[in-house]
Amino acid sequence: MKIVWTLRADPIAAAESVARTETRVATTDPNSRAAFMRYWPMVAPGIVLIRRISLGIVKREAERRAREKRHDTGCLVKALGAGD
Repeated sequence: MKIVWTLRADPIAAAESVARTETRVATTDPNSRAAFMRYWPMVAPGIVLIRRISLGIVKREAERRAREKRHDTGCLVKALGAGD
């Protein structure tokens, strides 16, 4: 069985993005497919919870960095005398 999990950010505006996760599974034979079909219903709720927590962390960090960037840019413009 092969499992791939991705996390990506898709831009939706100049200063906005949407974070997305995706899981893809490829079973390599009938036995692995049967095993996965038993396994997934048991772990899926926990995986969904982990993803929501992870996306919340990613969102907070991205927003923090955006605030810092805006603040740093404003300080730089002020320091250079622009807007006087």
